[in-house]
Amino acid sequence: MTQYGAVAALNGPQDATRSMAQEYQLRRDVLFDAPGRIALFEGLQAVRRILPLARILPDWPGYGGMTDDWSMTNYLIDQSAIVPPLGQPSDRPAPGHIRFAFSCSTGQVNQAPGCFPGCYARAKK
Repeated sequence: MTQYGAVAALNGPQDATRSMAQEYQLRRDVLFDAPGRIALFEGLQAVRRILPLARILPDWPGYGGMTDDWSMTNYLIDQSAIVPPLGQPSDRPAPGHIRFAFSCSTGQVNQAPGCFPGCYARAKK
């Protein structure tokens, strides 16, 4: 049954697929633009051309006595309610980096960069 559904999806109208792809591109563009304007991160690269990966700046003061990617994840959750994907990509570990995803609504993705300036100010205290 699943195979018939896959064939129908591939051979049927692609409007919904194109619309969804455009929406994800918008979300991705917002996230790719944001970390360059946020003083906690530098550079941004794509992991498998999908998930943005930002390097945590070495002068970040840390959280809970740590300065690794997990402490940044915990800091973002606690201080800004931003929940990045947990852990490192299994196929390309990148210590000192943090991943961002955009599977929530476009409105939420658009709001997320506005959470970072206050989050950064609290980190410097």
